[in-house]
Amino acid sequence: MVSSFLNSHHDTATWINQNPLETRIIFNDFLKSHLGKSLSDDVVDIALSNIEITDDPQSDSVYSFAEKADALGYLGRNGYNLTGIFYSFDSNSSLEGGLLDD
Repeated sequence: MVSSFLNSHHDTATWINQNPLETRIIFNDFLKSHLGKSLSDDVVDIALSNIEITDDPQSDSVYSFAEKADALGYLGRNGYNLTGIFYSFDSNSSLEGGLLDD
């Protein structure tokens, strides 16, 4: 189940990056259906051009976010422990070719 999730997440991130027009349409359709309004195409295009959709957890960002959340009191009185949160793949491996196959 975990490998199916990771493969799907990878495929989705790849699709979003390779299909910016379709991503904008889907995003704006979601906004319209849930909030009653959408954003202009230009606003969404600019926003999407300024972010990177990735399946890499960006460990530095996760640690930084955890530190900020802890400082703001969101992680409880005992702080947090991120030991074991990341699983490292062999740098020569990829999701394709069976690495994450069940």
